[in-house]
Amino acid sequence: FIVHHSPMNILVPLKPILDPAGFTVNRRAQQVFVNREAWITNPADRCALEAALQLAESGGAHITVAAAGGEPADFALREGLALGAQRAIRLDLPGHDEAVLARALAKLAARLGDLDLILLGNAGLDSGGNQVGPRLAEELGWPFVGRARSLRATGSGVAAVQRRAGEWQEVETALPAVITFSARALQPRLPNGGKLFTAFSRADAVIALSAADLGLSDADLTPALALAGRVFPPEREPGRRREGTLAEMAAGLAADLRRTL
Repeated sequence: FIVHHSPMNILVPLKPILDPAGFTVNRRAQQVFVNREAWITNPADRCALEAALQLAESGGAHITVAAAGGEPADFALREGLALGAQRAIRLDLPGHDEAVLARALAKLAARLGDLDLILLGNAGLDSGGNQVGPRLAEELGWPFVGRARSLRATGSGVAAVQRRAGEWQEVETALPAVITFSARALQPRLPNGGKLFTAFSRADAVIALSAADLGLSDADLTPALALAGRVFPPEREPGRRREGTLAEMAAGLAADLRRTL
């Protein structure tokens, strides 16, 4: 007889970030200057989406992409549809941190139901924050695998390759599970031209859900962190060029090093 396996249901949260090529940091003025406001999808999240697309190609999967925010999130979601996702959901949340986003994604997961995997980037390129994945797994009570480099389906779940203590190892987990991916873990594909046109031309391509739609309480929407201020690193000091014989330059360098200790 033939056994028919149901395709996986995968949720891939995406984070829109300002393109680093469009802004500069002035350490002396203690300010960030946005020269060109262009948005891109967080690279680690693109790797997570690529892993979901590869699972879909190998064994079938229904992929939902989700993002929080306004117009930048809408762009990331439409790009996700052009890459191969079947559904896009925008979470219209007030000002939020990683804790609030994790709670919102947990509510979304419950609303969608029958999810097998949640794949997302391990950290945001803009903030370096890496709490959404672990917090989300804790909210759901699901197994968590961090900083995966690749993913494959097994008979009873999935197996992820990750690097720990300088060694590569494969970790297998049952489903459902939350798995995060490192930036540059995979080579994300480019969107299909025809799908790109369709995704950006359809007014109804993105589903919008509010905090009320997700059933988020005031406590759920309370950030765990508060911005106390910004501290910029000191200006870079230009190096000094030493001249003389090799022995003289080595002695001078050794003296400089001793002074810094």
